[in-house]
Amino acid sequence: MEIQLASSISPLIFLRLSDLLEKGEGAALVTIIETIGSTPQVPGAKAIIMADGLIAGTIGGGFFEASIIDRAKKLLNIKQAELILWKFAADWEEESSICGGQALVIVDGFPERDSLIFKKVAQALRLRRRGLLITSIQRKKEEIISFDRLFLEEDELSDVYGGKENQFKEYSFFLSPEERLDLFRKEKPKLIKKFGPEDVEIFLFFEPVSPSPRLLIFGAGHIGQAVAQLGLFLGFEVFLFDDRHDLELPAAIRDKINFILADMVESLEKFSTDDFCYLIIVTRGHRLDGEVLRMALKKRLGYIGMIGSRRKVALMKEEFLKKGWARNEDWVRIHSPIGFDIGAQTVEEIAVSIMAEVIAIRRRGEKSL
Repeated sequence: MEIQLASSISPLIFLRLSDLLEKGEGAALVTIIETIGSTPQVPGAKAIIMADGLIAGTIGGGFFEASIIDRAKKLLNIKQAELILWKFAADWEEESSICGGQALVIVDGFPERDSLIFKKVAQALRLRRRGLLITSIQRKKEEIISFDRLFLEEDELSDVYGGKENQFKEYSFFLSPEERLDLFRKEKPKLIKKFGPEDVEIFLFFEPVSPSPRLLIFGAGHIGQAVAQLGLFLGFEVFLFDDRHDLELPAAIRDKINFILADMVESLEKFSTDDFCYLIIVTRGHRLDGEVLRMALKKRLGYIGMIGSRRKVALMKEEFLKKGWARNEDWVRIHSPIGFDIGAQTVEEIAVSIMAEVIAIRRRGEKSL
């Protein structure tokens, strides 16, 4: 069985699903929309199921996932959707799980009904734009009686969902601007539940959709290569920059990353960056680090990290301020010495410390100014 790594994160799932639907290939989409207590996955976790089984993503593995896959295959055949409440056992004697929590799962055996919605999601992701996918589920007597989706790019969003002409207007759900920003900042979905007319249960699942994170690594030496390999494992789209033509990349990353062999400063100047780009400077020398950093400060980035001792960083800051290359407020954007202090000694441990810091910045919703 293939282990599902971070390549199963939502952006790639949406792109994969859109491609399948465009080709007319039947697939079921499984999404966890709520968890209570201890569970093997979190809200927003997804999987794509086809007739021959799981093809992308994961909702946690084990007996739980196997059971949902079986149910998804059946719903795929009859082109229906279902809302399943799964309770994990808390008994060591149970074969299935000992998590003890529960998960509410949408199993959609006919996402083709929303093929245009998923196409719009995919187009936004390819253009590196973010938006909000809203899934509306109405259920009476434990059966889904209505299932709708709406996708709004960020510039289409209004404070009142239902204030515009859309299929959810009769339920008048609200998200304040602060709540909306919080969704994007934390990259975590939100579930709203209420009762509608005739005791119909209404579930409204707000899911922020953001482009895949990019890791821009300047310097393809031992540390750069180790960070690239770890970045791949963590689901980042990796770009490795260097200007040395005699470099040989290991097979583990050679065909899986974007290797830019050219002047590093010029390459960064031409590269289109955004808040989902995380830049790491680990070149072969102090002066080259500084040249790349000068260019990085002119770019929009979610993170800037540079390797070096505290003395090196202090001297570089002094030079940048003296020559007008940066202001004090610009220097706040720079994480240097790079990485969390975990007592790292080996190249691999240094890579872990760097990526731990990147993940913390990304998941805590902090962005460079």
